Amino acid sequence: MALKRSLETALKANPSETFWQFAFDSDGTKSKRPIRAFFPRQLVPLLECYIELRPALLKPGAPDSRKLFLNYHGDPLTAASLGNIVAGITSRYVGKW
Repeated sequence: MALKRSLETALKANPSETFWQFAFDSDGTKSKRPIRAFFPRQLVPLLECYIELRPALLKPGAPDSRKLFLNYHGDPLTAASLGNIVAGITSRYVGKW
């Protein structure tokens, strides 16, 4: 995967730097197009903490869907719910929905 310029710069400064990347194949996206990207470095500690605590958030007795994000009931977060969360946060901090 080609690296963004900011990642190339970080690797030049620290060759042992690590990054989290994620990928979805065409079956895993609404647009049926594969996606590959990197998480911003600032999010990695928060995501690692969430992943560690995620099992405690699962709905009791329900099988793990292996979906990353869960709602308040411990069920997988739907695309619409995630969109509403992002839109609400954007509205709150940027002033646009």
